[in-house]
Amino acid sequence: MMQPSLKPQHKGTDIPLPAVPPGVCVIRDVSFGPHERQSYDVYLPENAPRPMPVVVFLHPGAWSRRDRRAVRTMFVLEHGFALVSIGYRLAQHARFPAQINDVNDGLRHLIAHADRYGIDCDRLVMAGTSAGAHLAALAVLARENEPFRPVSHFAPRGVVAVYGAYDMARLLRDECKVDIDQTSPESPLGLMFGEAPAGRPDLLREISPRTFVASEAPPFLIMHGHEDRVLPWTQSAEMATALIEQGVDVTLRVIPKVGHGAEAFRTPPVSDQIVAFMQNVTATPQLVSAR
Repeated sequence: MMQPSLKPQHKGTDIPLPAVPPGVCVIRDVSFGPHERQSYDVYLPENAPRPMPVVVFLHPGAWSRRDRRAVRTMFVLEHGFALVSIGYRLAQHARFPAQINDVNDGLRHLIAHADRYGIDCDRLVMAGTSAGAHLAALAVLARENEPFRPVSHFAPRGVVAVYGAYDMARLLRDECKVDIDQTSPESPLGLMFGEAPAGRPDLLREISPRTFVASEAPPFLIMHGHEDRVLPWTQSAEMATALIEQGVDVTLRVIPKVGHGAEAFRTPPVSDQIVAFMQNVTATPQLVSAR
């Protein structure tokens, strides 16, 4: 029998909900499913030219906390982007792959109603932090994995993945690099699987964005704090390497002296780097037809 972990459970980083910038119209609780978390919020800069490029954000919280109001990229609204934050059921509501199913269902609903909001889903960037970075990468890379209910003809311009996890088997092997429980049935992955994650190598592979890396992936901006003791920065470095080996355009930024969920990721100069990446990938017409 597996012994309980001696490491504490991750309780999250104390970050207040962000303020909405002036001049932004907010449409909350757009439902795409029966559960209360199967909804998204739309943030629209009132003076930006239509149709606007859009950033789709997925919230953090170890798949077991927070909700779609925990937006970590609110700053993009000051640069002419619409912002949509998609909610998803947490591990205590439904086990994997419910979370990625919800993300894809939300994307499908958003794309179908894009004209209503004046947004251009041909200039869409996926973004997320922590668990949201994992789900953003999975939604973009696993576009042919039918159990995830992928969105047909989905061709995002880029992905911004910040302090995420991408290879779950490696995460378990790197337990010495973190200060929290990542291996017990009560760990984040344990809650997702309903059992100790090490006993489910099939699910560890399926839940890992690393599994689905392919040359067709759009550009990635991957960021991580070097002092992260929740998810090791090597998760981002190794994911970047895997993408580069497939010929994908990748920018990796490992931020020194910064830990998990740090304010540094929401303020200059890091936030400026995120905006510059988004502006660059959405600036030109789409040259590759959506699959």
